[in-house]
Amino acid sequence: MKVTANAAMQTSESTRQESEAETLRNALLLDLRPDRVQSMSPEELIFVQQKLGYGAEYGFWDTPERWLPAGHRGAFKKRIDFKSRLRYVGVPATHIDNAILCLARYAVLLVLVPTGQGPANGRYLKQLTLWSCLYVATPLIIASSSKKIPKGGATSSDYFGLYTKADLNGIAQSDARSGVLDELKRISTLFDRGLWPSRPAYPLNTTGPEHIPQVKGEDPRPQTEDRPGKHQPLPDDYIADGGWRALWVAKNLGPTLLDICRQFIQVIKAYPLNSETRVRSANEQLRRDALRSTLAEHQWVDHKGTVIGALPFPIDAIGKGGRKADSGQWPPASPNQVVGLLQLLQMAHLWIVLLSVGSRIGEMLSIAPGSIVRSPDGKPFANGLTFKLVDKTGGAERDWPLPEIAVEAIHQQEQLCDLIHQLGYLGQDSAADSKHESVWVRVGSRTEFASEISPRLRQMSISLGLTDMPGGKNLTTHRFRKSVARLAALALSGAPKILMDLFGHKSIEMTLHYILTDPAIRAEIKQIVEEVAVMRATEAIVNAPQFGGPAAKKIMEIIQREKAQLGRDLGASDIRQLAEILTLNGQSWELVRPGVICTKLPGGRGPCTKNVGRPEPSRCRYDCSHRLEQEVLRNDVDWSIAEAIRLYELEKADQNEMMQEMWAGQILTHLRRFDDLHKKWATNEYVIEVLRGAERSS
Repeated sequence: MKVTANAAMQTSESTRQESEAETLRNALLLDLRPDRVQSMSPEELIFVQQKLGYGAEYGFWDTPERWLPAGHRGAFKKRIDFKSRLRYVGVPATHIDNAILCLARYAVLLVLVPTGQGPANGRYLKQLTLWSCLYVATPLIIASSSKKIPKGGATSSDYFGLYTKADLNGIAQSDARSGVLDELKRISTLFDRGLWPSRPAYPLNTTGPEHIPQVKGEDPRPQTEDRPGKHQPLPDDYIADGGWRALWVAKNLGPTLLDICRQFIQVIKAYPLNSETRVRSANEQLRRDALRSTLAEHQWVDHKGTVIGALPFPIDAIGKGGRKADSGQWPPASPNQVVGLLQLLQMAHLWIVLLSVGSRIGEMLSIAPGSIVRSPDGKPFANGLTFKLVDKTGGAERDWPLPEIAVEAIHQQEQLCDLIHQLGYLGQDSAADSKHESVWVRVGSRTEFASEISPRLRQMSISLGLTDMPGGKNLTTHRFRKSVARLAALALSGAPKILMDLFGHKSIEMTLHYILTDPAIRAEIKQIVEEVAVMRATEAIVNAPQFGGPAAKKIMEIIQREKAQLGRDLGASDIRQLAEILTLNGQSWELVRPGVICTKLPGGRGPCTKNVGRPEPSRCRYDCSHRLEQEVLRNDVDWSIAEAIRLYELEKADQNEMMQEMWAGQILTHLRRFDDLHKKWATNEYVIEVLRGAERSS
């Protein structure tokens, strides 16, 4: 029991020490932008250093003894004399003044910005780590670089940029060399964030957007596959170029193609080859003439009824047995060219739907005519079968949510499927089936559309003037599925769970494998998450008066101080720079619930976490100093206050004290979320009553 009690006391003491240092730091960050530290004068550095609690004498770094762990207080010097230390490690006398200024700036920056490495990545440095950086690693870096510069040739920030791999290899002690390497990585990270003016002349892996942390032992994360047949997501430019072409074919060319197909079917029925009145060869010639005459008279119009005089892009499509000379001609000159366009239309429908639902191709082929249903709230779904992860013979039924553009594509494909079955080969009599097992059918034949689908997609790409090897790899149906996974992972909050349901995976690990096995996707996700955080901060800066929550007041204060320092209103570049500083280049400002942003910096504390850690959305509190509420919530909060007042009044009339107290709590909670709503309802008699009750309780 004594051991447990001692451990608890040490943990409590450590938490108190870190909380004290954190309080000083957070108070200073309201007034100071960390990017200013790299150009501060000695007088400014002393002011900041004193505010942070590390002494008030330039060139000396004093760590309060109470901030050091109890077991280490006798092993470390509480005061670091920068001048003595730099001389000891070999900095020439001509460089001492500049070296002290460099070390003093760097020390302050390490306190203000989270620069933890390895397991502590994204956290503020602990006191012992900070002491080691300033006493051991950084002086060694400055000493090595200072010897390369002639007298008077250096500024206080040049030392880090001159450090080379040869300097690192020249350190004899392995522990010191390892510590210097960690410091070089830290400096590179600060440079990448725009917080330090130079980086080591030595290539390093930093914690920037492309960083993949090194993991000791067996790495449990999904590993990158490296085999020739690996399916890659489709490149963005291919999706953009192919998307509008496929949509144009489906929306504008589709209806007029279906119309000419219906006319062809009537011609085939009018001139049966097995006629008792004419010989077969005569009817064949009559049918060919009638088909060409029908085609020549057909008016090619788009979905608005406007004549399609020219195509917006070249289309190179012919049917089986057609003449190569007919390919690419507009309007179509032969019936076989029309058949080629029907094939192109079907593949355009498939292109749209595959990129809409991300299904496996076997699941897509199970979609039959009439399979689209709508839920009671009007949302469309496609009913089909899934086969891969089920034990049921013949597959298990499931559905896929559909966007409206995919609904239109499938409905048009159902019509096309029926017409193709009736059309058959142009040189044979029609023999339409009464029932179709799938909406997808082989054009020019009544057989199933179950093979050679990827080659048909590649042929479609070529016909539309695109490559059949986007990103240098063959176009396959499964790459559409990978693309859906990538786009959802980049764009949606909670994407893994959404994709798990959409893809029919049995475990979240299978879905994460889709997202994380490609290092490029991992880097994209990180980059987009950071950009979104900066965008949130930019919006908050621009519309600060409309935001709510305790953090809104802090942001307003920061904006006012920034304007005062600049002597003018903030421009676009000022807003962007301030947003990057507030979020540490996108490292914070998480959307913890709809409309609610947590502005807690990495390594910081909050009511939702007992110790340093990421925000815990389930514990988010309205009175947390890090909470920022977007303007979109204002109307909901206003309605909630009105409803809580109404129900409070009813419970008071019924003398139901328990429920009355509950609604009083709701009034207090919502009232404090937006200052203008607080003012709006402050004169309400029941709000006044609730506020007075809260004052008496406190």
